[in-house]
This record gives sequence, C-alpha cells and structure tokens, in this order.
Amino acid sequence: SVIVCIDHTNFLISNNISKKNTFGITSLISLSNRTPENSWISGNNIFPIELEESNSSEVTQVIDFEDVNYSLGLKDYIILNRYSHIALGAGIKGASNILNSQTSQRLSIDRINNLDDKGFGNDIKNSLTDYFLSFEYKFKKDKLTLAPGMQWHYYTWNTDQRMNSLRRKLFFVNPTLNGKFDIGKTEELTFDYSLDNTFPYTGSLAVGRILRNFNQVYLGNPQLHSILSHQFKLTYNKYNLIRGKGINIDLNHSERPKNIVNNIDLTQIIITFPSRQTNLSFEYTKKFSHFNTATTLGFQSQSGRQVINEREENNSSRSLSGSFNIETAIEDFPTIRLDYIVLTNDYISSSRIKFISHVTELSIEHRLSSDLLFNFNGSYTLQQNRTNSSESQFLLGSAYWRYQQEISAWSFELRVTNLFNSSFIQENTFSSFLASDTRVFVQPRIITIGVVYKL
Repeated sequence: SVIVCIDHTNFLISNNISKKNTFGITSLISLSNRTPENSWISGNNIFPIELEESNSSEVTQVIDFEDVNYSLGLKDYIILNRYSHIALGAGIKGASNILNSQTSQRLSIDRINNLDDKGFGNDIKNSLTDYFLSFEYKFKKDKLTLAPGMQWHYYTWNTDQRMNSLRRKLFFVNPTLNGKFDIGKTEELTFDYSLDNTFPYTGSLAVGRILRNFNQVYLGNPQLHSILSHQFKLTYNKYNLIRGKGINIDLNHSERPKNIVNNIDLTQIIITFPSRQTNLSFEYTKKFSHFNTATTLGFQSQSGRQVINEREENNSSRSLSGSFNIETAIEDFPTIRLDYIVLTNDYISSSRIKFISHVTELSIEHRLSSDLLFNFNGSYTLQQNRTNSSESQFLLGSAYWRYQQEISAWSFELRVTNLFNSSFIQENTFSSFLASDTRVFVQPRIITIGVVYKL
C-alpha cells in the first residue's frame, strides 16, 4: 500500500514493501519574513553610545529577518523478528537565514544621523546544510526494551557579513540510547540519552552592534562554533486506575563541555564555558469520591562560568519548589480548587542571594443556573528576600459573570479585574549574571460590561 499526504509545505510518502519492510519519504519547507521596528525616545542622551548633540534623543532600529528551512528524509523500517527491528535513515536538512539591521538617530524632522558607520548595522547571510545517516536497532528481552542508535552528520556552514566570511565543514557522530523497563502492568521506567549538536543563532554572529534597549548594546562573535551537549532523561511512572493513584518522577540532566554565554560589559561579547543543568520533579495524584488531590516537588540546579567586566565568575543557582492542591469533583456542585505553592530560589556567585515565595490560590467555577455562569480566581502572595531581610505581600483577584440562554446567540458579560485594587506586585528573577527584585505596578480595579453576539 502507498500513502501520500501533502499539507502545504509538508510532503509524506509511505510504502509497505512487504509485511516486514516499510519505506518512507518525508519533506518539509518553511519560509518566514519579519521586520520589527523599535524606537527609543528620551529627553536626555542616556544611551550607552555616542550620539550627536540634540534637544531630544530618538534612536530607531529596523531589523529584517528572512528564514528558509527545508528537509528531505528517507526512512526504512525492517522487522527482523517478533522482538527486534532495524530503522535506517538518510537525508538532508538545511537552513538559510538573513539578518539585516539599520540604526539611526533622528536630529530633526529632516536630519538623520546614520549610526551604521559607527559600529552599528548588520548584513548577515548564514546558511547551514546537514547531510545525515542514522541507524537504530531495537530489541526486547523479557521486561527490558533497548534501542541503541547512531547518527552521522556532515555539515557545511557558511557565514557572510561585512569584511568577514567563514566557510566551515564539520563531521559529528552522535550516539543515542533509548530504553524501557516494564516493572508491572501499570509501572514502568524509561530512560533516554543523546549527544546533540546545536549551532548558534544568526544574530549571535553579528559583527555590528545591536541596540537592545536604553542601556544595553549587544555585540556578537563571528568565531562561535557549534555546541555539543549530553542529554539524559529518566522517568518513572506508576498508575492505579482502580484506586485512583498516580506517581510520576522525572530526572533531566544536561551537560555542555562548552556553552555560549555572555561577557557582561558595555557590550555583550559571547564566549564559551562549560555548563550543566539538572531538573528533578515528583508528582503524586490521588482521586477520592468527592475530590482530587495532587502533590508536587521540584528541584533545579544550574552552574557554569562566565566573564563579568573582564573577571571570571563561577555562578550557580538552585530552585526548590513544592505544591499541594485539592479540587472538588461533585456533580451539580461548584468546582472549587485550592492551591498552596512554595518556591525557594538561591543564587550564588561572588555574593549569595535568596528569595522565598509563598502563594495561595483559590478558584471557583459554578453554574448558578442553566443560563448564568460565575468564575472567580484569587491569589495571596508573600515574597521574602532573605538577603536584606525584607518582605512584601499582595492580593490579586478577578471575577467573571456570563448570562446566555441556550438557544440565544446573545450573551451578556460582567468582568472585574484586580478585584482587590492592589497597587503593585513583587517579582524576583535570575539571569545568567543578575538577580533582580522588582516591584511592578498594576492597573487599578477595572469593571467591564460586554454584550456579545455569535454569528
């Protein structure tokens, strides 16, 4: 039998040569073009670049992106016996990216200061072609299923930009290993390992500066290489539908001998250092006759090195989270869900910063009648900054009513946002070099009345 599918830019042919041999051809092509334009206007020259004297500073940057991606693959699936098979593959993948940026300063209505000849401006053509072969042998022995494999990649990588052209040819061998162990009928352990190869984003190769915002200029590095990363995943699942219990444990670990990170200065020069990241999560669910519960635990660890103002730093961050929720499951009764979440973030570099968040959430959904629906969402958050012994708390909420008769196309809605009229929320975040504790002001309470007609 032959199956042919065409969906816009996707094409697939599958042919069963025999009962034990299936051959397939797949292809894909996608094109995209986008041109974002950003303008920064300030009464004073606060930009980290040299501008001409003017009563006000207005800088405009236009970036044009053009992307073409394509692939053509051949696959052959061969069944050796009941417990083993071989999968063979070959093909080509390619990507062509064009990035063009123009930056200028408006001095007056008819006067423009072109910044492209002052270190800005980019015209990058970046193309990557991947010729690959793949092999996988999958077999089953008792309760264990293993699928070792190998991929061979030959890359041609060309980058052209002003006064800088690079031609590179690379060869990589990437092993893979997938496995599953059936502990019981509803209990299993799966694991996956792969050695992946990724290439830098076209913008990270830019030799011309790119303005990110009022106080940040970005500069790429055309000498960047591809990155190899070891990816490992281990998953444990156990379900009991009769007792309504479920356990899920996930462990993810990635390690890169060399990683693209940022050199933090007036400009960002991208360099490479080792990095590693580990994620561990646990979830336990239990269904009762009138309500359901779920308990989750999470741990995330990340570490690496980078340069800040020409000084090398060892950075690490750890996050520990836990949550518990309970939700009603009673017919003709409001659906009520209560969540409690605690999150601890610990950032360690030349100094140590620690944040703790306690969040309590309540949601209610109830059909007051066959025509009237009510919905409420509220949360209380306590943020603690253990570094400077400060804390903040805020209360958020929203409510929604909708009235619509079953046979009517008309509906009437009443929506209230920021129900408790809170003035701000507190946020804390970590980047590769910065820990921030930010107060974000929010809009006051807003009441919206709507009339909707559905055609």
